Amino acid sequence: MRHPAFPFYGGPPCNPDMLARGSVAELIADLDSAGVERALVLPNYGVPDASVSFGFNPLVLEAAAADDRIRCGLRVSPRPQDAELNTAALALAGEQGVAALKTSFLLGGRAADAACQEQLDRICGTAREHGLFASDEPWGDFSGELARMRTAAGDGSLGQSMLRDNFAALYDTKS
Repeated sequence: MRHPAFPFYGGPPCNPDMLARGSVAELIADLDSAGVERALVLPNYGVPDASVSFGFNPLVLEAAAADDRIRCGLRVSPRPQDAELNTAALALAGEQGVAALKTSFLLGGRAADAACQEQLDRICGTAREHGLFASDEPWGDFSGELARMRTAAGDGSLGQSMLRDNFAALYDTKS
């Protein structure tokens, strides 16, 4: 599933996710090709329409169900106008493979904005209830970010921690 074309910065409509994969099978093939052992898959917010980002939640759930090395994060929003979308997303937080709730203020609102407080309380309460976590790093193109992390961390214990152990500590099923 890809983002629709959008006229960014007043220009003509363009596709913001030229390298995006359209299916879970393509994602898994890419992970295999890159030698990726574990992945956290998060919905992207590439166009300023919250419903598009929330529309990726079923796809990331499908990915987590298809391959045990994949965990997923669900798109949620602090904006009061997204309350109904949040209700549907937060209801999925207990599903198998869900390890994160992903939000940002790029589409509006602020952490100190009183109008966002109710949704932030719901998001954080659900995160506490299910033990979820999210990070926006690394972000960008997968190949470039992976290359930068491998270069920065090397092949020793730091690389092992950054590229494997941190994932296990944060996202593996707790017994």
